[in-house]
Amino acid sequence: MKFERISLEKYGAIATREIDLADKAGLVIIFGPNEAGKSTLLCAISDLLYGVPHTSSHGGIFGNNQIRIEASLRLADGSGLTLRRKKGRPPGDLVDENDAPVPSAQMEAMLNGTDRDRFSALFGLDHVSLRDGGQKLLASDGEIGRLIIEAGGGLRALVTALTDLEKEADGLFSSKRSAKRQFYMALDAFQAADKAVRQATTTREAFLKSQRAALAAAASLAALRGQQAGARESIVRLGRLKRTAPQLQLFAQTEMELREFADIEEFADGLAIEIATTLDARKMELGTLASAEETVRGLQSQLDQLVIASDIVDAATEIDAVETLAVHVEKAKLDLPNRRSDLAESNSQLANLRSHLGLDADQDLEALAPSRAAIEEVHSLASEEITLRSALASASDQLAECKENLDAIRQRQTERAAKGFDKPAPVSATDLLRLASLALDLDLKSRQITDKQTAIDTEAQALGLNSSELSRNLWPSVAQVNSELDRATAVDGELRQADSARKAASKRSESAARRLTHLATGTQPPTPAAVTEARSDRDSVWDNLRSYYLDAPDEGWSRPPQDQRNKEASKFEHSRDAADALVDRRGAEAQRLADIASTEREKFEADNDVDHALQTIDDLKQRLSANQQAWSKLWPDAFAIERDLRLLLALTEARGSLIAQQSELELLSAGRSQLKVEVETLGNLLNQVEASSPPDPGASTAVRVQRAVAVLKAHDDQYGDYRRDADEIAKLVAREGRRQQEIEGFAEKQRKWTAVWLQAVSKLGLPDSVTPQKATEVATEWAGAAGVFSAIRITATRIQRIKEDDQKLEGAIGEFRKRFGAELPDDAVASARHLKRLLAESSGRKLQRDALLPQADKARLDQEAAIRRLQALDTVRLDLASKCDCEPDYLEALAPRIEKRRKLRIELDTIKQTIVAAGDGHSFQSLRDQWQRQDPDDLATQLAALDDEVAQRDNDIETAIALQQSADAEVRAFVDDDRLNGMIAEREAASAEMHQVIERYVEISLAQSLLKAAIEKVRHEQQDPLLARASELFSACTRGEFGGIETDVNGDGEPIVVGRRPGGDTVILSEMSDGTRDQLFLAFRLASIEHYAENAEPIPLIADDILVHFDDDRGRATLELLAEIGSATQVLLFTHHEAVVAAANKLITDGHASVVDLRT
Repeated sequence: MKFERISLEKYGAIATREIDLADKAGLVIIFGPNEAGKSTLLCAISDLLYGVPHTSSHGGIFGNNQIRIEASLRLADGSGLTLRRKKGRPPGDLVDENDAPVPSAQMEAMLNGTDRDRFSALFGLDHVSLRDGGQKLLASDGEIGRLIIEAGGGLRALVTALTDLEKEADGLFSSKRSAKRQFYMALDAFQAADKAVRQATTTREAFLKSQRAALAAAASLAALRGQQAGARESIVRLGRLKRTAPQLQLFAQTEMELREFADIEEFADGLAIEIATTLDARKMELGTLASAEETVRGLQSQLDQLVIASDIVDAATEIDAVETLAVHVEKAKLDLPNRRSDLAESNSQLANLRSHLGLDADQDLEALAPSRAAIEEVHSLASEEITLRSALASASDQLAECKENLDAIRQRQTERAAKGFDKPAPVSATDLLRLASLALDLDLKSRQITDKQTAIDTEAQALGLNSSELSRNLWPSVAQVNSELDRATAVDGELRQADSARKAASKRSESAARRLTHLATGTQPPTPAAVTEARSDRDSVWDNLRSYYLDAPDEGWSRPPQDQRNKEASKFEHSRDAADALVDRRGAEAQRLADIASTEREKFEADNDVDHALQTIDDLKQRLSANQQAWSKLWPDAFAIERDLRLLLALTEARGSLIAQQSELELLSAGRSQLKVEVETLGNLLNQVEASSPPDPGASTAVRVQRAVAVLKAHDDQYGDYRRDADEIAKLVAREGRRQQEIEGFAEKQRKWTAVWLQAVSKLGLPDSVTPQKATEVATEWAGAAGVFSAIRITATRIQRIKEDDQKLEGAIGEFRKRFGAELPDDAVASARHLKRLLAESSGRKLQRDALLPQADKARLDQEAAIRRLQALDTVRLDLASKCDCEPDYLEALAPRIEKRRKLRIELDTIKQTIVAAGDGHSFQSLRDQWQRQDPDDLATQLAALDDEVAQRDNDIETAIALQQSADAEVRAFVDDDRLNGMIAEREAASAEMHQVIERYVEISLAQSLLKAAIEKVRHEQQDPLLARASELFSACTRGEFGGIETDVNGDGEPIVVGRRPGGDTVILSEMSDGTRDQLFLAFRLASIEHYAENAEPIPLIADDILVHFDDDRGRATLELLAEIGSATQVLLFTHHEAVVAAANKLITDGHASVVDLRT
């Protein structure tokens, strides 16, 4: 695919532009300064092939819907295709020359599935990506697989993904411990949580100790806080006094000072301002009046000295015109000799042309002058002749060089074929390099298998198992053992519950029997008749007392004696207590009887529970025995070895581990077998290589492999040279044919040129025999003659005008002499200057007078106004003196005293407000009473002492808080189940995270292996052809400083690329300069593009200023390489450096490169 035309419309800042690339060489240099549109054109090519992005910024000026990109393409099969792209959605955004939509499948087929990203990566190259490629070569130390992928641009994502996986794996786990790796972070969290769980268990004594410590810490903290509150109150009070004391002192001093103005108490404060304003205005007016009088006198003196010549001033316009003419005439006279010299010089310039044409000196040359087109035609044809002659010579030299190179290469190929180097080696050195390591792996695997089998046998024997019969025995799984253990545990639990129920029921029965024995002892309970008799005795005594004291008549009643009253009261109390005791005893005995009945029932129920529990225990024992018999029949092998289910569970888990180890052992054995086959295969290949050159007897495998690799490497080098020379022969043969065709074409162009040349020189009046060099000289002189003819006409006209202007000036000066009668110099120019001087003097005096007259009038008016204002102020001054009952002169001393008194009053109010504002809400009088004229220094001393006390107590409080929090935390830790559960959850989460990290690490390791295998596959598929071609290109672009590229092996056994000097020395990537690494990357990139073009529709290489870091010699070599690549695919090189175009001149002359100048 080749661009023949690119057209842009309303794209970026370009309104319309068309670039013609038809009939251009394979290498097209697109030159233009910055802002000429190179970057825009680069983007347009990508947008044409892949569509204008939805977020494109190239529609910012004209609008996205106005974007149009059109191109004419020439495909490899010779067919043509025109594409027009606009911004929109497919398929309507891309059409052909008939406006028919172009199917996306057609574009994909033409681009061979290359998407926009790969197009940019493989076919787009600028100095940034070139330098980045060189740095990546250095970072990978020349590793071949990465080099091919980076240069080829096709699978760059593999390298990026591999790098990302390596970074992620390093962040997950490594044998070297690091706090930043996720596995060790999870491990630290697990260990911390596990330690916290272990510490969360304690004893009752520790709990009580912590509880007492918490209570003591709380009491201590409360006491400290109470003391601190009192101290802070004192600080606030002293701080308030310290803030207000200076102002209170100042208030007292100001009050004393105000008492000195008691004699002017009756005068208002505003009187001071009125007096001061009047006196200041009077002083100012006195000064104004004196200044006005002085100004009037000075202006009048200046007016008297100014005298004006009015006739000169009236003729000012005419004098200015004459003066201007005089200046022009003076300059023209000075320039007149130069003009006459120019006229002579112009005529002499035509003398050489007259001589060439054989014309006389007076013959009119201008009438014989040819057209500009005829002149340019001669120049163009002469230049074309030089180009044709140079191209023909160059093609002849190159043809001879091709023949010489072909002979030399064919001779070398014959010699190589005779030695068998015309065929590849039967074995790959890379495969043989693996033999030593594979042999070591085989030995290692064998030892691992033996050790693992021994470990399995030993462990099985320790468990009482036969390792050879593990998989054949009838054995339950861990889940089945757990299930049977759970069932047995459940029955055992039921047994314990039944036995506990039996013991509890027996205890209840025994307890009931003891209570019945106790309740059976004691007296008989009182009968209801006895209770009734006791109550009757009590009521009888009370009736006697009532009738005696309450129902007796009032008349004649007398109070009984004291002894009688005491006897009757005691009798009533005795009967009352006796009745109450009988009632209480009867109630108590009734409860005893009820308790006996209840206890008997309780004992009966407890005896029944004991019988039921004994029956349950017997049933459960029978069930447990039945379960054990069924288990022994189901798993006789396991039961014979171990009957305890708990021990059997541990044994089953250990047996499962042994079986898993046996599975691993089987995998190892299978891997060893496969490895053994591979080692034997590679050993046969090694024997095949050694057949022609047997090694020393007893040589190790490593030495044999190293020797065989050296032999294979030498053969590969020779075979590589053979293939490269074979390719070179084909290219030289093709080049020989092209050069022969070029020579024939140049000869035909020479014949056509001669016919056109004869017609062209005749138009210049030259004979047919004139040489191109001579004709070019004459054409150059004819081209310059047009300007000479014009210069002669212009110079003659100027000389004539100088004479006319001089005559005009003489006439004007004569008129002035007559009008003014003044004596003027004889020279007209001097007279004009003298008149100009007189005019300037009179005009200046007139301007001065006109400016002074208004000033004088204004000064007189200012003088009169000042007198009136002064008289008014004197009247006000007398009124103020009368108001103050003093002489006018005393007013000046009185005003400051009134003003001072006003300021002191304001100051007192301000100080009072300041005191109240700083007094924390206290009144002024309260603050003044608290002050009591205390010294501020004493207050500061007290405050400092309190501050120290508070600071120390703050430390004590912080310590007490920490102690209380620590004690409370210990107490909470004893009772906080949630905290313990949380710590356990944290431990389990950390354990789960460690497992996840390891699983992810294993996944990444597998992905790394797969990616490395993919890179290795690409290297094997593309290494040989790419290395061979890249080696040629690298040698060419370094101008032979490097003879090519070779493969080597680094310290890790990986194949790498090194540079080969012409003398055979090799240079690793890290020892190359930045520019050389860039050229190595460019060589691989160009080789990849050639490889692509050989297998698919070629896509143009688009390079943007890639030569900026190359010196001149290597830059020219790179241009030659790009021109050579241009024979396989179109190369568009964008640049704004003129040096690049200059370096390509020979390629352009030879027809291998073309230039498109964006400035035209």
